[in-house]
Amino acid sequence: SSWQAQNGETSFEKEGAGVRGPRIVEHMSQSTCQYEKNWPICADDDWGTKCPSGCRMQGLIDETDQDYNHRIDKIRKLLAENQNNFKKSNRIIVETINVLKPDLDSAQQTDELYGHVSGELRRRIVTLKQRVITQVNRIKALQNSIQEQVVEMKRLEVDIDIKIRACKGTCAKSFDYQLDRESYDNIQKQLTQANSINLHPELQTTTLSTLKMRPLKDSNVPEHFKHKPLPEMQALNIVNNIRQMQAVLERSETDTNPSRGDSLYPV
Repeated sequence: SSWQAQNGETSFEKEGAGVRGPRIVEHMSQSTCQYEKNWPICADDDWGTKCPSGCRMQGLIDETDQDYNHRIDKIRKLLAENQNNFKKSNRIIVETINVLKPDLDSAQQTDELYGHVSGELRRRIVTLKQRVITQVNRIKALQNSIQEQVVEMKRLEVDIDIKIRACKGTCAKSFDYQLDRESYDNIQKQLTQANSINLHPELQTTTLSTLKMRPLKDSNVPEHFKHKPLPEMQALNIVNNIRQMQAVLERSETDTNPSRGDSLYPV
């Protein structure tokens, strides 16, 4: 008590006897780590001397947070780039469609006109074919008639020649009559040659294919093309409004052998 000073410090300590000095309180000890907000990243050697639930965990959290922030920034950058690319692509698509639309409309009108003209052409060909068949039948009938007439004429001349020959010596008057067999032989050769000419008999057995323009079936369109486009892609509706047609050559069921120029496949 004799060493006790008025301010609570002993005279012994005033004289320098307090060599121990103040107690060392380690920075960010357990008593304060839970209130600290800015913990540095801890090294492995600091484990145990610093608060595990504060310093080390906060450092790991900060490190992970920085990594995620870096990833998020990268994603944002890629998103911005893709948005710009999308806008650019959409603009190019709109410009391309605006350029192609007149040609697409013209092509659609051409397809419709082609279908109409082909139908009219087929009708005329069928009419012409019927006329040709009629004329072929008439020619064949005339050939048969001429053949019969030539045979009959030759028979009559032979009969006349026989009667004239028989009349010689008994008739009051007679004259010489020579049967021109060579002329009949030439006529017969010409008729045989005419009959050997092929007058396209296949016209009577074959039928013309019919060209039909049919809308392209929905089932042939991939599913992802059926989805309604985004508002930014409304320009694609122009393409959807254009009917997609397919040209198909159809033959009659009774015609088993396709004629030249016919096709069994869609075009």
